[in-house]
Amino acid sequence: MKNKKRFPILNKILDEDKGFTISWDAAEIAFFGYEKKYGKGQSLEKIAERGGFGIEEMDEFYPEWRNHFEKEE
Repeated sequence: MKNKKRFPILNKILDEDKGFTISWDAAEIAFFGYEKKYGKGQSLEKIAERGGFGIEEMDEFYPEWRNHFEKEE
């Protein structure tokens, strides 16, 4: 069964007030790329607490992330 937990995406590029999330499963995929580049200094949970990945990071670490994108109402 897939994880229903959501992961935040920093939206400063989109310049909107509403938050954006992706599936936690998609964030875990991106996190593998993050760890390869930056190491294991912080967990995925800590990144989520700090606001999530930025759009550029997601494009780098998991280009298909937009398939998991949801705008919060």
